[in-house]
Amino acid sequence: MILEARLPLKFLSPRETTLPRAMAEAAGFVAQSTPFRAYGEIADEVAPLACTPFQSRHWLSAWFEIFAADPAIEPFLVTLKDHQGTILLALPLIRRRIGPLLVLESPDLGVSDYAAPMLDPARHASLPDPATLWRLLRAALPRADLLRLDRLCPMVGSLKNPFHAHPAARQNRFSGWLLELPATEQAYQNGLGKSHRQSVIRHRRRFADLEGARASAPADLAAAYSDLACLDRMQETRIGEIGKQYHLNEPNVAAFYSRLVETGFLGQETLLCGLSVGSEKLAVSFAVRNGDYLVYLRLANVFGEWTRFSLGTIVTDYTIRTAIGRGIRFFDFAMGDYEYKTRFGARRLPLHNLLLPLSLKGMSAAAFWHARERIATNALLRRLTGRPAGPVSDAS
Repeated sequence: MILEARLPLKFLSPRETTLPRAMAEAAGFVAQSTPFRAYGEIADEVAPLACTPFQSRHWLSAWFEIFAADPAIEPFLVTLKDHQGTILLALPLIRRRIGPLLVLESPDLGVSDYAAPMLDPARHASLPDPATLWRLLRAALPRADLLRLDRLCPMVGSLKNPFHAHPAARQNRFSGWLLELPATEQAYQNGLGKSHRQSVIRHRRRFADLEGARASAPADLAAAYSDLACLDRMQETRIGEIGKQYHLNEPNVAAFYSRLVETGFLGQETLLCGLSVGSEKLAVSFAVRNGDYLVYLRLANVFGEWTRFSLGTIVTDYTIRTAIGRGIRFFDFAMGDYEYKTRFGARRLPLHNLLLPLSLKGMSAAAFWHARERIATNALLRRLTGRPAGPVSDAS
């Protein structure tokens, strides 16, 4: 069943004696909510729209294939169209029950760093302001208690993310980190700060002097699968060493990353890079791209006697140089406030969380969430409880 909401002039409240400009611009727009199961059902409809790598066909096809196989997850596509039927905005959502609440949220379940709509670049300026946009979409949403969009990124390519600017959005305590890449490796190296540039060159040369040392991307799909398996082992070992629970080896999560490799390796939508000495794999990175935008999602390396080689720095540098060679213009270090990202010249991208009640039951849950978020993001309270208030160092 398709849920549809229109905003013609006659639907204005009698108390509104004048039509706000944003509402006037929205008049005639149609919001719809359409259920689907497989991403292929909506792929052609949203193909012309700009999106981040987390809303790309590559990412969402794998996501819905793996995670939406669970019948408890109900996918929906929410769209805003103009009077000619052209889609200005599309927002894939899932509905699932969390405790007593029925929640609408972006396709995530712990694997997607950013939430964002898909946008029409040619019609982006025609979108109403965020509050009015929400008013339009709200009437077309399927039944639920809450709408939750976590880690909204500020931009979709060169376009502003309208949900990021919603009046009820609150800053996430983590940020994204974006590095704009020059056209050549030399220009990238010259753009590094003097101290970090010297450090990177020194570590790169020291590693290259080792017998059998090699930095490379996998030559074929079998090698890519092998690198992914090494990445999993190294990350699981490292997470265990610091006393945390590793979740990327959960069956659905592992299947999802494997599917990203399978469907994205040949088209260069998935990029793995690694460091080896002889037959021993020492470091692996994992990234996904959409067009000229790449997100650096996972990184792991061995430690112990290899710690002095700064393998994390070397493989990150190699991944950046490989990305430049493949025409990438934007290298996104993804969510997480680690100092090494600033050393490579990345700038902070503020991420916002948006949680909106859709029912009376959802209102109390939203009030509790907002109170908790204010406490969680308060720098003074974080320092008093021994938690970092800003970027943390990394051990790579």
